[in-house]
Amino acid sequence: MSKTKHRLAGSIEKELVEVPGREGWLVPTHWHWYELSRLITTSEIEIGTAALRTDDDSSEGTITAIFSEDLKNSKEIYAPRKITEQKQREKNLKIFTGEKLLVAVARDTTGRVGILAEGQNAVCNNVIAIITPNEQRVVLNFLYYYFRLEQTRYYIQKVLVSGRTYIPYKKMGKIKIPVPPLKEQQRIVERVETLTYDINRCIDQVQRNAVDTLITLYQAVTNAFAPLRIKRWSSHTLIQEVLSRNTSLLSQDTRLPTYAQYPYLMNTTIEPLTGRLLASVPLEQIQRVTSITIIENAHSVILFGKERTNKKQPEKQNGLAKQDELYERFASFPLVAMLQQAHVAYNHQHFLELTPNPQTEVLPRFLFWSLLADVVTLDGIKLSEGNVSESTIGKAMLRFPSKDEQEQIIRQLDALQNQVTAIRRKQDSSLRHLEELTQLTFERALQGKL
Repeated sequence: MSKTKHRLAGSIEKELVEVPGREGWLVPTHWHWYELSRLITTSEIEIGTAALRTDDDSSEGTITAIFSEDLKNSKEIYAPRKITEQKQREKNLKIFTGEKLLVAVARDTTGRVGILAEGQNAVCNNVIAIITPNEQRVVLNFLYYYFRLEQTRYYIQKVLVSGRTYIPYKKMGKIKIPVPPLKEQQRIVERVETLTYDINRCIDQVQRNAVDTLITLYQAVTNAFAPLRIKRWSSHTLIQEVLSRNTSLLSQDTRLPTYAQYPYLMNTTIEPLTGRLLASVPLEQIQRVTSITIIENAHSVILFGKERTNKKQPEKQNGLAKQDELYERFASFPLVAMLQQAHVAYNHQHFLELTPNPQTEVLPRFLFWSLLADVVTLDGIKLSEGNVSESTIGKAMLRFPSKDEQEQIIRQLDALQNQVTAIRRKQDSSLRHLEELTQLTFERALQGKL
């Protein structure tokens, strides 16, 4: 079979920069390249609604609400939030029906995909593109695997995003896709799913092991801050009494050329429980971001996540994925990280910056673990259950034991956290290896080599 070399094309104006370490893109000559806009049934790529917000979630809701963070590069979309029909009507939110490809198009979730399956109905926020494939031209699962390709993600980041924080919707329609005949698409999809079955089983096992690892830390934290133990602590203080303001901070709402080397943190860049900083977005990739705070020479600075996840327990599903179990067990815990001698940027809409005063009776690491364990209260309500802001966090109440007992708790939890973090890094390494195998399968299949 003859082949033609073709770059993974995108907009007409720009070519894709080759992915470092990857070979050029080869496809069979009988495949045709189409712009994405010609492969959909709608007049243009649809988008979700800006009016949809996380606080629209309701325990009485019956309509699934999908946010970009719910897209995890897996076909099944686990979206725990629900809204009521009344809220949907009030905000005039469009309900999307199944058989659609959802693509995240903004910030740190850019390029993530998932499938709104047949029979599913949902509303989406405005950083999700909704693609309805024309079944006479392209198979939904074929399109899904194409967007899963590393080359496609690389193209999205380097060409479509290119210094922005989002993908321009009009440019998305210009993405060119190599399309074989329908029967060949179906055969490719079946072959990919057969070959990736065992890989996915391994991924699932590693993810479940990761959950078990985090459960160990979860149990240790809950035991260290058990209610009966806390009741014995006679001392208490307001958070504002144990904080200081000696960190070098710089807030800017314009371009940040001087600080382009700093990582940019968002609410998805902190791992639950460990407080481990995950991959972040380099500021050099962001042309203009508002509400940015730069922390220089951070020492024992705590970042406390403002946004709370859905409180209600999700419904059990077959093949519960890692993120679902993590949500179920750890959603009530705030996202908290402690920075040591770091240079970072963050969006203050996502985090509160807290600098403990080491001269008080409350040790900085004890404050960190108290916040993570969610035992700090505001008007008798846990921080995870209320609305936390710069103006209210200082009025929150913290109970604490003697310094000797604080040090004992810190030693115990820090030691376990270090062990868990080391294990999680190894698990992440295994997942990266399995993802590489998955990508090799995608590459060969989507070049007609399988």
